[in-house]
Amino acid sequence: MTGMEQTDKLVSGTQSKHPLCDRQELLNRAGNARTGGDNVHMIVLYLDRYRKIVSALGHEFAHQVHNEIGERILRAYPEAIAFSHLADDEFAVLLASTPKARLRTLSEAALKTTREPLLIDGQTVVVTASAGIASSNVKLPLDGAELLQQAGLVASEGQRKGGNCFTFYSGAVQQEPLRRLDLELDLRRALEADEISVFYQPIFDLRSNRVTGLEALARWRHADLGWIEPTEFIPLAEESGLIADIGVRVLNQACADTRAFLGDTQGLDYVAVNFAARQIEHRDLVKITEGILGRLRFPADRLVLEITESDFLESEQRIIKSLATLRSSGVRVAIDDFGTGYSSLRVLKEFPADVLKIDRQFVQNAHCRHVDATITRAVIDIAHSLDMKVVAEGVENTEQLHYLRAAGCDAIQGFYVGRAVGSEQLAELFNATGIEP
Repeated sequence: MTGMEQTDKLVSGTQSKHPLCDRQELLNRAGNARTGGDNVHMIVLYLDRYRKIVSALGHEFAHQVHNEIGERILRAYPEAIAFSHLADDEFAVLLASTPKARLRTLSEAALKTTREPLLIDGQTVVVTASAGIASSNVKLPLDGAELLQQAGLVASEGQRKGGNCFTFYSGAVQQEPLRRLDLELDLRRALEADEISVFYQPIFDLRSNRVTGLEALARWRHADLGWIEPTEFIPLAEESGLIADIGVRVLNQACADTRAFLGDTQGLDYVAVNFAARQIEHRDLVKITEGILGRLRFPADRLVLEITESDFLESEQRIIKSLATLRSSGVRVAIDDFGTGYSSLRVLKEFPADVLKIDRQFVQNAHCRHVDATITRAVIDIAHSLDMKVVAEGVENTEQLHYLRAAGCDAIQGFYVGRAVGSEQLAELFNATGIEP
């Protein structure tokens, strides 16, 4: 039975005042509330990467996730006058006469409860959601269908920018598709003009108390708009097929910039470069990577290729061969954002990498929240038992550092260690870490 079928069944035996309803009843209640003179607020929530759950774990498991998350969202909006499962990965909540501050508080709570780990049939998954909020009032009267459309639009924009966020509708949102088209053209021009630069964020080793690694990050300074956030142009590059070209450029530049620091008294051990699944699937990836390493005389064992856990799950069968070939030549592989996917332990079973990077959402509260602390310590122990090094991302303060050191974490990165800098500042970066022993 699908989520929509379950909704219909529940609605049929429920009084009209109950918040659970189908799509048409949702629209009817929005119209009735507006007729009664109330301000009406529609919140649409999309489950981020829900199709990857279906791909990795099957439809039946995904439906169980959908139902459990639906119950969590409903509980997070106690004042809802209507709640509907619009699709397997889409929910809608209707509220009336609710101040904006209250909408914000409720939506923050909804996203927080959504991303709490789920245990279903012995499998733990972490799900995030993107929410869009649209309102109708006396100055801007909208019917239910218009509210639903606007809220869905901003929820989609939130997903496109990375998910796990909520956004209020504004007129500017309608201009986003046109902005993306313009940015895509500008990004193509920037690649042709070699305007994509590479910055480096330090990775601090907790045992030797020094910076031993760097993560290479693509940066784009637009001629008119200034710095464009990576969260905006990287998804755009993936959608437009430009990500492979950017990846090759970053890999080449990173190896060229950091080669001189290898084996130096500065002590740089490796440079890490992010690779998207689409890059790794490229049939010439191995040849291109080995060509860059050979031409620059860059030792293969000093290069770490990072792939996000979710990308691995989506394309595992197509990328395992390429990654295995690169590893056989000495290149190391890191699983990035570990814990945010839908089958984390299966990733370790199917492809035991060399480095595991714990996502910042677990690190940020590990020093003060029992659940996060337990998960973080368990991940570190599992990784070590598989002979993998562990890097904690998003470290921002001394308390997090102390906890991770005590938990046996190998290395950290984040603003506490240092922000990303250009190649001209690399020497200075090694001499000024600011980390206590």
